[in-house]
Amino acid sequence: NPTSYVEATFRAAAGVPYRLWVRMRAANDAWANDSIFVQFSGTVSSSGAAVTRIGTTGAQSVILEEGHGAGLSGWGWADADYGGLAPPIYFNQDGVQTIRIQQREDGLRIDQIVISAAAHFSAAPGSLKNDNTMVPVFGAGSTGVTVQHIYRTPGTYPVTLTLDGGTAGVVTDSTAIVVR
Repeated sequence: NPTSYVEATFRAAAGVPYRLWVRMRAANDAWANDSIFVQFSGTVSSSGAAVTRIGTTGAQSVILEEGHGAGLSGWGWADADYGGLAPPIYFNQDGVQTIRIQQREDGLRIDQIVISAAAHFSAAPGSLKNDNTMVPVFGAGSTGVTVQHIYRTPGTYPVTLTLDGGTAGVVTDSTAIVVR
């Protein structure tokens, strides 16, 4: 395990192709400050083999400069391919996954990570150089709905929640609640 890293959790669906995008800025717009390593708790290849997992030596390299001599300028969006579109990432099971960001070079700043199966699957959320794009946090708006139901009899009841994110897709999850 590395001595220095940052981890965050998110929910993903098994077998769904996702793209990883990271909004970064290299200190002094220098290529020697423009990259990180990324690992996940449950990534698999399209055929189901474990890849780039936390606790292994495998990792995705996310490099801001898109090719040798391409240059850097301010904030920009990068993926895990040098000069092209990175292959999709997949997860081995539905539910909570962990992403680990590790230092590859010093002097890099990150302010947003996007893991997308729809809206940002084919292209970055913003530009590679001098970018001002910030992706809204899903569910952070005031467009939610509150539903209330009074259960008068103790028992176990099913609850299903469906979130429709428009172009980001629809997600459904179910559980049971116990009323005592």
